[in-house]
Amino acid sequence: MPSKRYYLVFLITLFLSAVLLGRFFYLQVYSGKRLAKAASYQRMADSEIEKPRSDVVDRNNIPFTNRFTKTTIVLKPLMLRGKDEDISSISEIIGQDFRKIRQEIETRREPIMIQSDQVTKDKLLGLGINGVSAINSLMRYDSSTVAKHVIGYLNRSDQTGETGVEKSYEEVLRFKEKSIVGVITDARKNAVQGLGYRLIADESRKNKLNVKLTLDYHIQKITEEVMDRSGMAGAVVVEDTGSGDILAMTSKPDFNQNEVLKYLHSSQNELFNR
Repeated sequence: MPSKRYYLVFLITLFLSAVLLGRFFYLQVYSGKRLAKAASYQRMADSEIEKPRSDVVDRNNIPFTNRFTKTTIVLKPLMLRGKDEDISSISEIIGQDFRKIRQEIETRREPIMIQSDQVTKDKLLGLGINGVSAINSLMRYDSSTVAKHVIGYLNRSDQTGETGVEKSYEEVLRFKEKSIVGVITDARKNAVQGLGYRLIADESRKNKLNVKLTLDYHIQKITEEVMDRSGMAGAVVVEDTGSGDILAMTSKPDFNQNEVLKYLHSSQNELFNR
């Protein structure tokens, strides 16, 4: 009959095998995707497209934010190096100095991001140059944004809410991840065949939570247009007398949420919410 020592060795071997199999399952199946992504990031040089945020919407779910798309041209240095003729064509279309663009391409490996418009995008993509692509993303604010004082604005350095609803509901509006364009390289800084330049979008936005206000987008827009036409400086509040809901809340003069710095020392006090 087998000795107790035999059974003990057998049980220990069985236990260790089970631990190894469990660890293998955890790494390959349960955490495989996450670990692969983390490994890719360690070899990735990236450029940020945006830090996505949820929307601020009116009582009818009409968005105050992220209403329009913006176009970003993506130049891929590792695919454009040594191609002076292509770089010259790109520089001419985007209106930038050829030598400056070529120097960036020769010294960088991470994607070069250039804000553009639809016409420029179409011209560039029409060239059919390998190493040039474009991405459409959301513009948080634009010239038509209303309820600026209510919504507030973002800190440009870290894209977090600085004032208004953006600040008060920062935890609801923000995403932990960001959308980037990156390049995966080997130890010699060459793009990995089959991977190369990749768009990595934030997946958490699928479960986003919007902030819904009692404001009515159309009534808000009308009050602002009336005040602009009359050149009034002051405040207007429109209330539903039945429910007490605030339908519009306008303060003039207002400001461009993308250029807050220029108003910091203005005598007109555009940033002051009247």
